[in-house]
Amino acid sequence: MLEQKMNLPLTEYLNLRNVWFACFAIVSLLNFSCLFNQPYWDDILGLHNQAIFLADNHFDIAKLWAPGQQYSDGGSNIYRLGMMPFFYGVLYSILKPEYVHLTGNLFNIACLSIAFSLFFMILRKYLPPWTALLWCIAALCEPVMAGRTAGLGQESPLIALAAAAIYCIAFQRIWLALIFILTASFIKPTAGLLTFAATAWLLAGGLMSRRLFIERFRGRWMQYLIGLIAVSLIIAGMSAYILNAEPYESSPSLNFLCNKAFFVFSNLLPVQTILMAGVIVTAVTSTWRLRVKKVLWKDWISFYLLILLAGFWLAFILFPASLPRYTGFAVFPTCAFIALNIRNRYCSVAVAGLVILMGITTMDGKLYPALHSRSGEYLERSREYIADLRSNAAICGILEKKASLNPVVAKWPFVQMLTMPELGYVTNQLPRVYAVGILPKYTSAKPFPGFNNMPDNTLYVYVANSFEAWGKFGPSLQPSSRDQIVGSDSTLGGLLLVYRKK
Repeated sequence: MLEQKMNLPLTEYLNLRNVWFACFAIVSLLNFSCLFNQPYWDDILGLHNQAIFLADNHFDIAKLWAPGQQYSDGGSNIYRLGMMPFFYGVLYSILKPEYVHLTGNLFNIACLSIAFSLFFMILRKYLPPWTALLWCIAALCEPVMAGRTAGLGQESPLIALAAAAIYCIAFQRIWLALIFILTASFIKPTAGLLTFAATAWLLAGGLMSRRLFIERFRGRWMQYLIGLIAVSLIIAGMSAYILNAEPYESSPSLNFLCNKAFFVFSNLLPVQTILMAGVIVTAVTSTWRLRVKKVLWKDWISFYLLILLAGFWLAFILFPASLPRYTGFAVFPTCAFIALNIRNRYCSVAVAGLVILMGITTMDGKLYPALHSRSGEYLERSREYIADLRSNAAICGILEKKASLNPVVAKWPFVQMLTMPELGYVTNQLPRVYAVGILPKYTSAKPFPGFNNMPDNTLYVYVANSFEAWGKFGPSLQPSSRDQIVGSDSTLGGLLLVYRKK
């Protein structure tokens, strides 16, 4: 028996459990220095803010939903239908903050490992195992995805549930897919794209290839279509409710959307732009080839992924506040689509290798266009945000150690970092922090009374980020040439200054 096991080819060990375990172990080891990373940027202002509020208020939902608790009012009710704040709220209730962060980082790595192993199982059905493995590694090396392996946000569990849903759709387990999608919609409504795409896909398949779909779905095609439409309507209603709760100031113009698309694809997502070009090329060549070849189930899986990707990028451009980290949702489906549609094995291996090399060389943002900004939503285009996180932690530590009794004037997210020890930037809240702009009600910060009303020993924190430019967070804290700089950091090109007024 032992001899038979020893004679098994290595690829026989590439099953779901072993691939997950290997991915989790390797990614955890590679991120060892980041496992205790604090929440960063929007995770501070949203997910962990809400989680800490729930933990501090004994999960009082009525208090969370009270008037004035929305983001725009400086409140904590950010993810109105989200379940992840409750997950982290429980952790904050039972663990020290540093162990909450450790648990959260390991949880997110575990989620991405689930996505990795499920997409591997999909690709392995149609590709040689090592080719399938290479493409999954390529997805994990993409800069946005590589950044998610060290982040404390919600994208990783969303990606895992999306992968589970796509796996179930690929193997015709639609009811189970709907359960995963509904669960994922209580993380982010982005999950609705999975049902919208599946509805269009199933309808197209029933009309264009009815015999194949009836055989695959064992006569339940109509039941599945009705179920998909029902879930699509539920998630659409949830999305409308969430968007109406925090309405945007105005609808974006066509000129705004075009400028946004150019900035995003040229400055924030160059690697994904190349991958999208790969999707377009392989889609065109596969469509041309199918004119003379029989359509297989693999082609229908590819068609579903193509509909999903088209819907995702359309929504990404049309949504006014779409951020680079959201695109982690599309990375595994993108790589899977390209892998399924490159017919030549050696060509597929070569392309996967190039994508891996491209990801490794750019995952720290060093070869990306310079941003000259410390805005976390942009820095999350790669792992370069980790340098900003550590710089922010160092500045907060110095302020706590050497200037804890001084008045400190700052904007978000430094207001939260200096007044909420649970976030891990200070061990004790600074007692005299003044917030410029929206006053976060969940902190001890005081409203900024104006420069003329602050004492001479006041320290001001200036960061070249989006809160500095946003009208709701005026006036500007940019120092003049006369002011005394007492601390600075220009690690990422954008300035971070601590100064006194002169």
